[in-house]
Amino acid sequence: EGNSNKTVVANGIDLGGPADNVELHLQGDDSTTSADASTRSRTLTKTGTITTDTTTKKFTSSLDFNNSAYFVADAPLVNDTAPFCVETWIRWDDTQASNNMSMICSQYASSQAGRMLFGAQSGNLVLRVNGSTVYLTTSVVNGTWYHIAWTWDGTTHRLFKDGTLADSSTSVPSLYLGTNTGIGGQATLSSYTLDGRIEDFRITQGKARYTEDFTVPSANFDVDTTSDGGGLVWVKGRTNGTTSNHSLFDTERGVHKFLRSNLTGAQLTYTNTLTAFNSNGFTLGNNNHLNYTGEDYVSWAFRKAPKFFDVVTFTGTGSASTNISHSLGVAPAVIIIKRTDSTSDWGVWHKGNGPTATWPYATDVTGLSLNATTASAQQNPNSYQYFTDTYFKPTYVYDDSNTTMNVNGGSYVAYLFAHNDGDGEFGPDGDADII
Repeated sequence: EGNSNKTVVANGIDLGGPADNVELHLQGDDSTTSADASTRSRTLTKTGTITTDTTTKKFTSSLDFNNSAYFVADAPLVNDTAPFCVETWIRWDDTQASNNMSMICSQYASSQAGRMLFGAQSGNLVLRVNGSTVYLTTSVVNGTWYHIAWTWDGTTHRLFKDGTLADSSTSVPSLYLGTNTGIGGQATLSSYTLDGRIEDFRITQGKARYTEDFTVPSANFDVDTTSDGGGLVWVKGRTNGTTSNHSLFDTERGVHKFLRSNLTGAQLTYTNTLTAFNSNGFTLGNNNHLNYTGEDYVSWAFRKAPKFFDVVTFTGTGSASTNISHSLGVAPAVIIIKRTDSTSDWGVWHKGNGPTATWPYATDVTGLSLNATTASAQQNPNSYQYFTDTYFKPTYVYDDSNTTMNVNGGSYVAYLFAHNDGDGEFGPDGDADII
């Protein structure tokens, strides 16, 4: 049921995107920009002198911020529209007096509601939101390496020191997202800079890595080098019936961007719609069409997986020879394509839709429009294998008015469903058909 507030929809489906949901991974070596070791490859802009220290280190080498320098990321990465984890190995040289702060990270702008400061002050590590109000705290001393983790699971903020829960709160206000994340300081915080060293700094978005005591890492954080998860989220309001549109989001196009499968319109982008793909579902903002107070909704989520489902984006060429790669590992049985940069019908191909169709050969290709109620129509009376276990030909996917889903220069998204016939790899024994 909608509530007009940000809502984490926990359906148990991993829609994570980057492997392990890592948004940023700063290691213990120095770089002016592009120091991010995660698959996001975010740009970190450095101000001041940050040096690599191979003597004072936890494992391999650390970054000495010299109480004057800092990095700024290219986005506000501590984003509480979804669960998250901020963690680091850190050693303070000075935990600072009450009028300064030895910063881990910040998202600060003067007088803005939700402005955040996370660092050491007067012998304590503190999370401050909205100025001087402290919501999480634990004692720290100079000259000691600590593993620090701040997590949020959608309900509770937790602060861990060396794997042990040190503090928690369910009353932390929503964080300010109008300023990019600073690491070790920020331009508007000239006296709030890190006097100390960091070895490994990682932000995970979409899941709280730790919700109870844990064993701290015994080596540098693993570097994620691949991507996994991803898929499609489809949301429909139920209370208002036909007056509520279908909204489709996918990880290939990213958050905020959606299509309406009952309409022909181009892609829309609203920041208060779907705000995160998570490891156990997704997060919705306060958009009235998706999360209106008192409205009942239904959602379907399809995770990308071999022999089940895939999402592909491509640019049309107008050529019948164009092959678009996919990752199903089998020939698709259903292909749904929508042009995203302009008005168009939704083109649908189904393996059983045609008078003499013999899957995986696209004999007597027929067109069908997902957004229409008209019957399908035969469009291409040939017998070729247009759809294989590695590619499909978008030219041979039509809507019901004989428009191909491969117009030259058009931007498209394709949703591909597999077909299991005794070769499924699902269920507890990994041998069940599900589609």
